[in-house]
Amino acid sequence: MLASHDGGLWLAMDRGAVVRLNGSLTKSYVNGLSTSIPGSLAEDADGRLWISYHGGAVYWLKGEQVTSCTAQDGLPAGTDSCAMDADTNNRL
Repeated sequence: MLASHDGGLWLAMDRGAVVRLNGSLTKSYVNGLSTSIPGSLAEDADGRLWISYHGGAVYWLKGEQVTSCTAQDGLPAGTDSCAMDADTNNRL
C-alpha cells in the first residue's frame, strides 16, 4: 500500500495487479504487469508508480502505460528481488 502524491492510494494485490483509489475513482491495472507477488511500490516526481516483484521483475505505471524494466534500463542484472523507495524529493 502506498499513499500517492495527489491524495489517492495505490494497492498492490497478491497476484500482481495494482489498484488505484482516489475519491470516487477506483481503477485496477492487470494487463502488462507481472503475476508474481509485489515487493514494493514507489512513486517518482513524474507521477510514475514503480512496482517491484518477487523474482526480480520491475515495472512502472503512468496513466494507462505499463512498462517493464530490465538491466538495460539501469537495473542490476541477475537479481531475484528489488526494493524501491522515494526520498523527500520524490527521487527513486
